[in-house]
Amino acid sequence: MRHGDDTVQFIAAILLEYIDCHPHAADSNEGIRRWWLPGHIAACSASVDAALEQLVQVGELARRQLPDGGVLYMRRRT
Repeated sequence: MRHGDDTVQFIAAILLEYIDCHPHAADSNEGIRRWWLPGHIAACSASVDAALEQLVQVGELARRQLPDGGVLYMRRRT
């Protein structure tokens, strides 16, 4: 596994912990980087995008396209 893959897995795990504690949270990539990740973790937008995409693919998160073109991520409702 490459270092970048490790970073994406690490971020994905943190995002899952956050959504477990805040099940009604929904935010954009920028908001997730700013509010969902602990302050001591600096993650580039591409790494957060990759982690979010991975979590959407496995059914943990849902992606909602907004009318203005923005995207929100939230816990997938079953």
